[in-house]
Parts: sequence; C-alpha cells; structure tokens
Amino acid sequence: MNKTILLGSIAVLLCHETNAQRKDSVLKGQTIEVIQSYKPQIKQAPKPSFSAELPPKDTTTPKFQYDVPQQVLPYSYTALPLRPLALGQDSTAIPYPNYVKLGGGNLSTIYFDAGIGGWKGENYTTAIHLHHLQQTGLQQYQKTAFSGLEADGDLQTNNMRYKGGIELLRNRYGLYGGFVDTGTEAPKHIYWGGTVSLSGFNTLSNTAGIDYHPQARIGIYGREGIIENDFDLNIPFTKRFDENLSVSAGLAGRIASINFTGKGSSIHSNIFQFTPKFSYEYEGFKGHLGIYPTIGKGEKTYILPDIYLQYKLPNALFSLFAGWNASLEQNTFRQLTIYNPYLSSNYLTQQTKQDEVFGGLRAGIGNHFSFSGKVSYREYQHLPMFLNNFGGDNSFFILYDNSVKAMSVEATLRYDIADIFILKVGGSFYNYYYSTYARVWHEPALRLNADFSVRPVKGLTITAYSRVLDGIYAIDQSNLEVKTKAAFDLGGSAEYQVVQRLSAFLNINNLLNNRYQRWYNYDAYGFNIFGGLRLNF
Repeated sequence: MNKTILLGSIAVLLCHETNAQRKDSVLKGQTIEVIQSYKPQIKQAPKPSFSAELPPKDTTTPKFQYDVPQQVLPYSYTALPLRPLALGQDSTAIPYPNYVKLGGGNLSTIYFDAGIGGWKGENYTTAIHLHHLQQTGLQQYQKTAFSGLEADGDLQTNNMRYKGGIELLRNRYGLYGGFVDTGTEAPKHIYWGGTVSLSGFNTLSNTAGIDYHPQARIGIYGREGIIENDFDLNIPFTKRFDENLSVSAGLAGRIASINFTGKGSSIHSNIFQFTPKFSYEYEGFKGHLGIYPTIGKGEKTYILPDIYLQYKLPNALFSLFAGWNASLEQNTFRQLTIYNPYLSSNYLTQQTKQDEVFGGLRAGIGNHFSFSGKVSYREYQHLPMFLNNFGGDNSFFILYDNSVKAMSVEATLRYDIADIFILKVGGSFYNYYYSTYARVWHEPALRLNADFSVRPVKGLTITAYSRVLDGIYAIDQSNLEVKTKAAFDLGGSAEYQVVQRLSAFLNINNLLNNRYQRWYNYDAYGFNIFGGLRLNF
C-alpha cells in the first residue's frame, strides 16, 4: 500500500516539473503505468509436541465426619460350659465280613465258596478264602476239580506295615483228550502245592529319606513223579529327591529246582538281577529309565532295558506313550502247568527272553469313558510251544523256538458309571511273521474279551462275559498241520439279595454250547448252569 502512494507522489512531481518547463519548451505528454502482483501467504503455526504426564499429586488431606451415637447397651460374654456331645447315628450300612456260598447244577457241578474277614483289630486285619468247584463233562473221563485256600494278614506298627500270606491248592485234571477206552480209567494229573509269602514297607520316612519294601516267598508244587521247590527274594529301595525325581534300586533272586522222583534227576532254573531305575515326572511328562543286569540259567548274562515315556498334550484328552521293555521268564513247572495242565513229564527247561518295543495312546473322555491302545514289535528267544502227543498219554510236550518275531496290536475300552454300570471290551492280535518252525503251536493269534456288569435295581447284580480265541494251530494224528475251530464262550451270572443276610445266585457258562478246543483233542465243557444261596454273617 505505501509503495503505491510513493509512486503516485513521484508521478505528481514529475508532472509539476513538466508544467514548469512548458514555459520554455513544449514536451510531448507521457504516461507511466506501475503494475504490481501480490500473493498473500499465511504463516505456518508451530506443531505442538504431546507427551503423557501424570496428573499432579493430590496432597489435600480429606476430612471425614462421623456421627456416632452414644452406646447405651451393655454387653457381657461368658464361656459356654463344656458338655459331652452325643454323636448321631451313622446311617452307613457296614457289610458283613463273612459269607458262605453253596450251589450245584448240571454236569454234576458242586460249588462251594467262603470268605472270612471278621478277625481284625485296631492295627491288624485278616482275610481267608476257601473254594471248591467239581464238574464232570459229557465226554468219558472228562472230570475236573479245583480246591484252594488263600489267607492274608496285615499288621501295622508305628513306622512299618507287614503283610503275610499262605496259599494251598489241589487241582485235578482228567486226561480225556482222544482217550481210547480200554476198560480202565483214563490217566489224570493231580497238582498240589503251597506258598508262604512275607513283605514289609516303611510308612514313615527315615532320616535318609529312603523307602524300602523287602519281599520274600517260598513254595512247593508238584504232581505225580515231579516236585518243584522255589524261593523268591526282592529287596527294593527308593529315594525321592523332590516331587519330580526319584531313584530306585534293588536286588532280586528267583531260585527254582525241579526234582523227578522216579528218575533221581533234577533241573535248576535260577535268575539273579540288579534293578537300578530313574523316574521323573513334570507337568504332562512321565517316564522312567531302568537297565537291569541279569544272570540266568547256565550263568548266561543279559542286559534288560526298562524304558517308558509318556506325555499328555496340553488341552488334549489323550496322552502318548512309548517304551522298550525286556524280561526273562524262568518257565517253572508251576508256570507251565497252570497255562497248560496237560503237560508231559518229559521236557527240558529253558528260560525265555522277551523284548517289546511299543508305542500307543491313552484317552479319557469325561468321567466315565477311557481308551488305551498300543502297537508292539516283539522278539522271543526260547519261546515255549506245546505240541500234542499221541503216544497214549494224551499229553503235550514242550518245543522251544530259538527265535520268534511278531507284531501285535492291543486295545482296551472301558465305560463305567460307579458300580452301577460297567462295560469293558478288549482284544489283541499277534502276527508271528518269523519263526524257526512252521507255526507257533497252540498260541492264539487273536484274543477278544468283553465284560459287562449292571445293577438295575437295589439288591440285584447282573454280569455277562464273552471270550474269543482264534488262530490256534496243532498237529493231527497224521502229523499234518490243522487249524482248530475258533473258541467262542458266552456266559453270565446274577445275584439277588432276598433278605438282609441271604441272597440267591445263578451262573451260566458256555451259553451257546460251543464245543471248542483250547488244547487239541480236549473239548471244552458244554452248556453249564448252576446256582445256589449265599449267607452273609
């Protein structure tokens, strides 16, 4: 704006000067134009910088006013007098400690079972079990009888707990398989035996924090012409360093001597073992590592691993496990004849080494359903196999296979609602893909089992079972391989409490009357039903 006024003043002066000079000369008039271009600009304001700050501390002390009325009520407290308190009546019904069951049925069945548990005190308990079952089948000379007594005791002291037990048995088996009647009774085997066991473990930790559980067992077992004496001793120790890590070790020995009274000879089968093991648990992980140096028959040495790992996935309903386990079996006379009571007297004793490498999973859904399954690779050295003998005594002799390899699959499923409803189904399948001989004789490849129990009303319990065996191979009279018929057994039982102390029971075995053969030429009992009464006291 000021520049414009200045330029205007200069133009006026120039005009005035020109007019002053016009008196002397005449000049041509001139016009001066001044043009200016102006662009306005706005000054940029500075950008503020923000920073978080705490508000200033309030230092003002608040003042509270309370209007408390005057207390005019007097208070006085006195202690209540001590008086004995009468306990209310316990409504829980204590079961009767003793019972006797007596029954009978077809197949000339005689059944007796009794239990005595009333002998007990503040620091000791006892339990005695007596039982006898006698049956006669439809085949000639098909007779069995099983009798036994088991007694256990438990004694508690200040820092130790002791357990002891006694077992007596007498079992009779008739050798009726394929027997040709010659006017005389078929031969039979009568097994008898007894064992005494004692163990103890500390209930209070000592100054070193070591727990111990020594166990000892001595027994005798035999039948006509054979007597076996055995002695087992196991002394394990455990040291727990914290809630996660523990270390254990022990010394174990199993001694068995088989004496043939008619031949004046004997066979020994002993095992001595050292068992160090480390166990560790942390959150979802659980595992142990054991390496067991072992001395077996003939002073042969083994290194037997015991490795187990388990891990539960976070937020998962199942856990995975894997391991490697090896064991050495004595194959005592008692072990073999309990598995096959028709064993011949002419056999050799060899110990069986088994290796199992396995992996699988366990699952639990809710509070009632559980599942477990595993796949295993197995190796056997000197696996005992049973071959039938047609020499006239209808028995089996043992053949040891030096090398057997197999793959197995096992699974178990269980669903239960307390003791009201229980269902358990399981099975295993073995594929013996390598063997020194053509077959693993008389060893089932498939095993299936199911057990069921239900209490529909108070006082009534119903159970049922099912068993399947298949893949059993034997040799017939012509020395040819033969596959036996699949064994299928279905049965059940029921018991109803008639009055407080008396109940009635009923048992059914082989409901479908399936004449399968677990051991070649030995037909199973057919349909069998027996029942009776149970008295509680």
